[in-house]
Amino acid sequence: MLFRSYLLSVPPTEFDDDMRRGFLHGFSLLLEILSWMQNMDCHTRQVSQHVEFEADWENGFNLHIKLAPVVALLLNWCSRDKVIFLKSYRLLLKKLREERPEDLASTEITLEGVTAQASSFSVASGPVSMHLPLSRLLAGLSLLLDSFSLSFHCDDFKLVQEDMPTVEELLELPLRTAVMVSQVHAGMWRRNGYSLTHQIFFYHNSRCRGEMYDRDIQLLQFCAANLPPDQFLLHLLNKFNLLNWASSGFERSEEHTSELQS
Repeated sequence: MLFRSYLLSVPPTEFDDDMRRGFLHGFSLLLEILSWMQNMDCHTRQVSQHVEFEADWENGFNLHIKLAPVVALLLNWCSRDKVIFLKSYRLLLKKLREERPEDLASTEITLEGVTAQASSFSVASGPVSMHLPLSRLLAGLSLLLDSFSLSFHCDDFKLVQEDMPTVEELLELPLRTAVMVSQVHAGMWRRNGYSLTHQIFFYHNSRCRGEMYDRDIQLLQFCAANLPPDQFLLHLLNKFNLLNWASSGFERSEEHTSELQS
């Protein structure tokens, strides 16, 4: 790992085809490693009894800490050559499509006349992971789109249109993690023990947040910029289970309840 970091620490000023092929080969191998980490160490909210044993979580974070400097160097290389960037972005989109979660069933939701197809997955009852290295790598690469005058829906990616995940699919995983963190802070996951609390601490800690929490926020921002505003808000309200709260009839029902109580 140190040898690879040393090789990547000084990117060339000019790129030839052999160098591009070598870099993309190494990039594809890294994607394979990151795919093994995607959605690892999932947590499911305990509702009936406390967990009997604390989950082993240190290995996943130690692996992340080892790989984070390499990912930063790879992003630096991708920022210096458009051909490398385009092919790396395509490889990553294809890998994300291959690693697409099986629980992405969608349902139609409507709020105040706005309709969207949103995931029916519930964070309060389904497995959620703190480890999303592929999604976070996409967030880092997406920050470079503007420097090459590209966009997520540009013609340069039309060749892989069938393999491209939708913006809604890219939004789903970091949004699940954000919802889980908020639920833990609200005290909904107390029966899951201290291991999850420790993971969230390191998720926000300076050692990990650059390639974890910050990347999740960047990907959420990227999805917000590529979705209609109403659609994005619907996805957020649906995942946080706030659709009823956001409806115009919520205050009226509260007022009616208060009148009955008085």
